[in-house]
Amino acid sequence: MVMFNGTPDPNTSYPTSISWISTGKMCAEACEADAYCVLSFWNISLNCYLYSVGDVVWIEMDVGETDQVAFKIQDDVPCAQTAEQMFQGITNSFPHDPIESYELVVKSSISYELQYKYTLPYGCQTWVEPVASCQNCPITMMSFRGVVTLYKATEPTVNSWTECMYACYMDNNCFLASMNMLKGCSSASYGDVVSVVNLDRSRVPTSEIALYFLAIKYIPDNFTCNLDFDSIWNKPHTLKAVSSSDKYAAYRPKLSGITTKFMWIPKGLTTCASPNISTIEGVSGCYTIIKKNMNYSTSVSACTAIGSDGLMTIPNEAAITNIETAMTKLGMKDGYYTVGLTRDTTSSPWKWTLPELVIDASGEKWCAGQPGASNLAIGGTTGTICHIPF
Repeated sequence: MVMFNGTPDPNTSYPTSISWISTGKMCAEACEADAYCVLSFWNISLNCYLYSVGDVVWIEMDVGETDQVAFKIQDDVPCAQTAEQMFQGITNSFPHDPIESYELVVKSSISYELQYKYTLPYGCQTWVEPVASCQNCPITMMSFRGVVTLYKATEPTVNSWTECMYACYMDNNCFLASMNMLKGCSSASYGDVVSVVNLDRSRVPTSEIALYFLAIKYIPDNFTCNLDFDSIWNKPHTLKAVSSSDKYAAYRPKLSGITTKFMWIPKGLTTCASPNISTIEGVSGCYTIIKKNMNYSTSVSACTAIGSDGLMTIPNEAAITNIETAMTKLGMKDGYYTVGLTRDTTSSPWKWTLPELVIDASGEKWCAGQPGASNLAIGGTTGTICHIPF
């Protein structure tokens, strides 16, 4: 065990256990005795944190010299004058899927990085991230601290948070991995997650009852892959499910206060590769028009039934011409059509149900007396315009 002054970054570190221990040396000895432990962290509050291989990434130097970390080196190394000289360039074998080996690397004058070599499908190495990335890997497990409510789940047998995420990563139907260090690992499929509550990721938890970890399986797309964690999960977006999912094509997180709930979009008959669909430049997905007299609630249900994530937004003025052209091709130009503009009360402002599709306000050009719901009230509109996410 190589000991030096430092603190694991709480955004990328997930402790296996927290206990009260009187010295940093005793904390390091506890890690040394654990076959899966790679790093111990001891602070002035006498808390001892143990981290399994794969569950800690960044370590910041502690200039106050009160916090201590100890890093496990698997092989004997020559004597050195500094801790850095002992672990620099040392590759440590750890043949437990999905990890082959690890190495502690000095990244700057104030930080270290634990780098792992993985054995994964698609040749991926950056498969676990706190933020998404526009990478070639088709799956990223986005890891964070949080509490989840599930309809049902399976319980894989694992030895670390990384192994718990890996079990979900390899399961075609798994959407979310969760781990409570007192209860173990759970994997939930698409449609089986009720809600998620994010916990503060900026601080290290202080007791084992706070060790709640979550990871959501993110499938990159061209419109969300450069966004940060909070922009993806806390703002309006429809996100892909894995293509191998049994029932669902996509889902839509909906944040209310500190709780995120999910709208599950079933696999339908309509995709952006289907006939009679249209696209708008600069707007994700596509749209289709259903020519049938329906009221608002029936329109929403009709869109959902074909794999839509909601009634269409009018992104800008150019989109009006685009939609008129599509209507003409289908022989259905005249009449009133339901789009995704709603309001909570007759006095509250109108808002789009899919606001992320808005390019600018030029699409909100209305005739006298519009927008309104008068046609819906008297029996329905001529047709409905549905957005198809993928």
